[in-house]
Amino acid sequence: MIFENLDGLKIIYGDCIEVLKDPQFNSSIDLIYADPPFQKNTNYSLLKDDIYGRREYDDIWKGGSVSNVTNYFKSFLSLCKANLKETGAIIIHLNEVLVHYIKVEMDKEFGINNFLNHIIWCYSGGGAGKNRFANKHDDILIYAKNKNQFQFNPQYLPYKNPNGKHMNGTPLRKEGKLMEDWWTDIKPVHFQAKNKRHPTQKPIKLIERLINACSKEEDIVLDPYMGSGSTLEAARNGNRKGIGIEYQLNLCEIASKALHLSKYQIENYPLSIQDCKKLNEENPFEFHKLVLRKIKSKPMKQSQDRGIDGILEPFDALKHNGLTSKRAGVQVKFSNANPSTVRDFASALTHKKLTQGILICGGSTSTQVREAINKAYETQSLKIIYEDWKRILPERKPKEGEEFIKRKKSEDKIIKSMEYTENKFTSLDCFTNGSKNQ
Repeated sequence: MIFENLDGLKIIYGDCIEVLKDPQFNSSIDLIYADPPFQKNTNYSLLKDDIYGRREYDDIWKGGSVSNVTNYFKSFLSLCKANLKETGAIIIHLNEVLVHYIKVEMDKEFGINNFLNHIIWCYSGGGAGKNRFANKHDDILIYAKNKNQFQFNPQYLPYKNPNGKHMNGTPLRKEGKLMEDWWTDIKPVHFQAKNKRHPTQKPIKLIERLINACSKEEDIVLDPYMGSGSTLEAARNGNRKGIGIEYQLNLCEIASKALHLSKYQIENYPLSIQDCKKLNEENPFEFHKLVLRKIKSKPMKQSQDRGIDGILEPFDALKHNGLTSKRAGVQVKFSNANPSTVRDFASALTHKKLTQGILICGGSTSTQVREAINKAYETQSLKIIYEDWKRILPERKPKEGEEFIKRKKSEDKIIKSMEYTENKFTSLDCFTNGSKNQ
């Protein structure tokens, strides 16, 4: 149940359009803050070795064209309106590419009379335009579901000289200057900031201001494009309840870690064989990335994998020595392997100029698969480890009072099973019958 025991924050894995169709949401949300992709047709990478690990994000509209995006928003805005309380409001964070199209759709859905603000958030830094003026602002649209029932909370900007006076001699307002619709006082999140979890992450201070202006304490704030959880963090800071929906599972995990939640609290998180099967059927790439994260492998871009789903570099220091032979290619398949699977993987490794790899499939190895692995080593000097993904996934929820899950065959076993020497790559316990690929 989405709202059962909702006394803080909740993360839901899934497509927001499908999730928002749940009747539990009907007329139950006080504020929606949505920061959808900006139609820049970009896949972002944020390669930072921090507590969140190396990560890559998809921030792109499927279907691409503006007409497809506007058609999508017609459905999205209709669901948002149905799920807002009569006293509620919606905030859409956009850029110069989409704002004019989306405002027209919001006027149609919510009514021009319920339009509240078009906020211009200005910032500086980054690239300067040589062929045109540099784009240095975002557009933020705010609509009430019913303007007559919506309560706005004015926000104030501190005066530089709080003891000063107006030109007519009256003292300045103690709270500060009433905020207008043009903001220049909040800087974007620096790409090297310690709290940088997502390439397009918005400042907490910015979201807090919007939430504080358009809701009250104990209200429910919904973010249908949660990303790395900034909106939920801002909601909690303002004593609001927060619900985040995100269709990229790795972002759900990152958000849960940032918000000090257990990933086992993520609704729809794959925690069984059937969950993993469903995930693979609906989004094979997400299933692959889930497995890759468990063994700490960097995923390849979907358009560039060519049979290699990820690259594993267990000892990062080796990269700085130029020892590229220490890198291992990883391929993930939900189904069982056969000899042709091994041969294709061997070809992919050769194409990537890799000499070792990990083949992760469903089920234990057959004699034919082991023979194909040994042949790849004998004829091509390729060292291949085979692993069953069911030994890595799924996980189970911890029992009450259990601090952590003790897994006999954890993801670390694969990494620890790789012994590096100058001329040899050894797999320990890599086959179910105990044979070794040496």
